[in-house]
Parts: sequence; C-alpha cells; structure tokens
Amino acid sequence: MKTLNTFLFTTILVLAFSFSAGAQAREIVLSHYILPDFTEGYVMMNGGRTQQMFLNYNSVTEEMVFKRGESILAIGKEEVKEVEYAVINDRRFDVINGKFYELLYEGDRIVYAEHRCVVIPPGNPAPYGGTSQVSSVDRYSGISDGGLYYKLQLPDGYTVKPSISYHIIRDGKTTKVYSLKQFRKAYSDKRDAFDKYIKENKVVFENPESIIVMAQALNK
Repeated sequence: MKTLNTFLFTTILVLAFSFSAGAQAREIVLSHYILPDFTEGYVMMNGGRTQQMFLNYNSVTEEMVFKRGESILAIGKEEVKEVEYAVINDRRFDVINGKFYELLYEGDRIVYAEHRCVVIPPGNPAPYGGTSQVSSVDRYSGISDGGLYYKLQLPDGYTVKPSISYHIIRDGKTTKVYSLKQFRKAYSDKRDAFDKYIKENKVVFENPESIIVMAQALNK
C-alpha cells in the first residue's frame, strides 16, 4: 500500500503523549477535537488509493490531523485537493470546497455537519477584582505559541466553545442552517411532518446524532 509520503504535509508539533484507539463513534466531547484521542481510520484519495492512520479533527484550526510516531501533522490546503474523504470510527468526513464536513445522512437530502469551536484563554486580572477575557481568538495563534491548539488537552482555565452548523443538499442546492427554525425552512415541503416530529421528540441541535435520527424519520 502506498503511503502519504507523496503529500507535502507540514509538521505542526512534536508531542510526547500516549494514545488509545478505543474512542466511541459520535461520542460528545467537550474539546477542540472531535474525538477524545487519535483513532485509527483511513483517508481515501483521488484514484481510489487509501492510507490507514490515526486521525482526529481539530475544530479550532478546522483541519484533519493525524499522528505519525510522536508527530502531529495536518493535511494542508494543497494536499486536501487530492483527498476525497476520511473515515474515523465509521464517521465519514467529505472534502467540500477544500474543507472537511461530516456526512451525517444520505436520503432525499444529504446532511453534513460543520464542526468549529473557539478556545478562550483564562481571564486576565482587571481593575476592581474583575477579569478581562478574550472574546475572539485567532484560531491559528496557538501554532506560534508552542502548538497549544494541537494538544489534546488544554491547560486549566481555558474555555472551549464549540459550535456546529449543518449543510443540507437537495437537488444540487445547498442550504446552511444554524437553528431548528432554519431546518424547518429547509424541509418546507415536509413542514407538517417536521412540526409533528419536533412536537413529539426532543431534538438537540448541537447533537449530530439527534439530527441524524430526525433526518431518517423525515425521509420515510
């Protein structure tokens, strides 16, 4: 099997920590990574070539990253052009417009999840005993700060604020939604069924598994 040495991957950081491949699919983790650890998966490249590796998705830098030995590497923008999708723990991430989106459901509509998050550093001392906290963080500032955002666990005091949006594709048209209300518009042809499902079931917008179940029900 060919290796990914043909790619010009950029080494981001060398870390010394052990890893486990026992993560559960679609486990909800309060982290800037999709999975709690690097997990064995594979990358499908153009032409049908595959490469197995330990993968994870960094939702701060919005990169698919992998571990080779003790090094963490990221699939760069140019190299992503040669990738069709990546699979981690049976979770598939398709490359669309140069970015990885998690494929949640294929039916009368295709539903993708876009994973992002912001990491807020600890509050700094401020007058009168208060704190001054950064409200907006450069997603890539951690690279020049010792690769902070590439570590699996951040130091104490850091706050992770994940966010998720969904891309719904129907008849070649893509609709991006940020709320259940916008989901309702995307399912305007099934509005009665949508309203009935929402009334009878608890749908958690931030939980992709909840969205999958809803999409399956509305496709019947």
